[in-house]
Amino acid sequence: MNNSILQAQDTKELLKAVIKLRNCLEDPLANTWQSALNDLEQACKSLPEPPILALMNKIHHLLSPYIENIGLENIPGEIINDCHIYIQKLEEVIAIHVMDPMLTTHDIAQSKPFLLIGLQDKQLTEEIIHQVIYFGYPSLACHSLHEIIQKVDASSTIYSAIILDTEYCKKEDLQTLKELSEKVPIIFISHHHDVASRLFAVQAGGRGYLVSPLEFTNLIEKIDQITTPTSERSPYRILIVEDSRTQAKVIRKHLEKAGMITEILLDPLKINDVLIEFQPDLILLDLYMPQCSGVDLAKVIRQQDMFVGIPIVYLSAEEDVGMQLTAIRGGGDDFLTKPIVPQYMIDAIAARAARSRTLRAEMIMDSLTETLNHTRILEQLELEIARAKRNKTPLSFAMIDIDHFKLINDSHGHPVGDRVIKGLARLLKQRLRRSDSIGRYGGEEFAIILPQTEPETFYAKLDEIRRGFSKLLHRSSDPLIEFSATFSAGLAKFNNQIHSVDEFVQAADKALYEAKAKGRNCIVLDGKSTLLP
Repeated sequence: MNNSILQAQDTKELLKAVIKLRNCLEDPLANTWQSALNDLEQACKSLPEPPILALMNKIHHLLSPYIENIGLENIPGEIINDCHIYIQKLEEVIAIHVMDPMLTTHDIAQSKPFLLIGLQDKQLTEEIIHQVIYFGYPSLACHSLHEIIQKVDASSTIYSAIILDTEYCKKEDLQTLKELSEKVPIIFISHHHDVASRLFAVQAGGRGYLVSPLEFTNLIEKIDQITTPTSERSPYRILIVEDSRTQAKVIRKHLEKAGMITEILLDPLKINDVLIEFQPDLILLDLYMPQCSGVDLAKVIRQQDMFVGIPIVYLSAEEDVGMQLTAIRGGGDDFLTKPIVPQYMIDAIAARAARSRTLRAEMIMDSLTETLNHTRILEQLELEIARAKRNKTPLSFAMIDIDHFKLINDSHGHPVGDRVIKGLARLLKQRLRRSDSIGRYGGEEFAIILPQTEPETFYAKLDEIRRGFSKLLHRSSDPLIEFSATFSAGLAKFNNQIHSVDEFVQAADKALYEAKAKGRNCIVLDGKSTLLP
């Protein structure tokens, strides 16, 4: 959003103006359509988002030659029809880009994460503003550190993050920046890669440091990290492998009080089943157990590629440093000595789990979409197949492909194509459950794993996502040109005829191929499809 902050009242007035013009154009006897058009133009000025302004310009261009007419009888029918098309698109833009359909306008004003952008490069500022709005971040451009401080201190608006050019900062501003960062998180943007510049940003309380030329994916990822409330972040999952049930329960009590999810394993020989089922962020492992030592169990875990990245922290009364080092060389990552202060244990585990998540994300996430990469989504599918077999629960798998994507790249450019891919990824992440796994299978193709779900149950949800995506307007490299995109999808169900990951993928891919053959923009499941009206 360009130099304007979205307010609930502005949105309400805009919607009223859109409805008023639509009603006037539907009534052949109406003689107030000029007034309605003027109201809509004024309302659009209070919310100057590029898609809104572009559509308003098209409506104005169609109607301006007839502005002197009192009634509608002199306006050709095709002009009225075109206006209705653009009005409908305008309503969709407001609903999808501005308003969350699950929120009231009051909720929007309270929950939208506003950004302050202070960069010397005005063109980059405009690009960021246009990019971040597609991911639900309205923003306001500022022209100095002083202006940013004034906005934060004077406004009743709660800003979620500041994107700040280091060129706006001087050494004598360090304390001021530190105080500012305590109010609003700061992401520094700089042309400098040296340690001194990075150190200044850290000492100023910066939560992020990105070097120009800017990669928008990294910026969006950093904004997401900062603006996501702690309550919405997935809690750490800790597997406690301990032969003493009493000791395990004590540990569980402390960790769960700190907001973590725990699972206790008393029988180390069942480690593989629990790892597949529970998928922990960290394993807390006793060093001495009757059936096997913690070191031997750690080696067993490290033998298996799918578990090699899970951190293992020993918790034992062993004080011999030599034994502790032997344990760590055997596959462990850290060693905590009993008795241990509960808060120290919590902090140590949380720090190690957080670091592990960050490293694993770098290895398993697709950098463009922040969904699982090709390798990891297939590994996850293998784990879910094993879980479904063991628990005899349903499992569904979907393949999604953006229609005519090469044409999008050719017509609008690859950066715009990337934004379309990111838009679909974001929509999928917003609409699916946390228990579902989303991966970028390749190019413009996504894979979705749906545990404990029959495909018939997911069919309606995926169709809702398909319809929503088809209504999204994407901005071309020309700000006055918007376009929409669609996707096709194939759904498959895990059954007795499927024995491997490859066969499951082939089943969904076959359904996707059928969707493409049926004309695209549809979902195929067992020969059935749905088409956009």
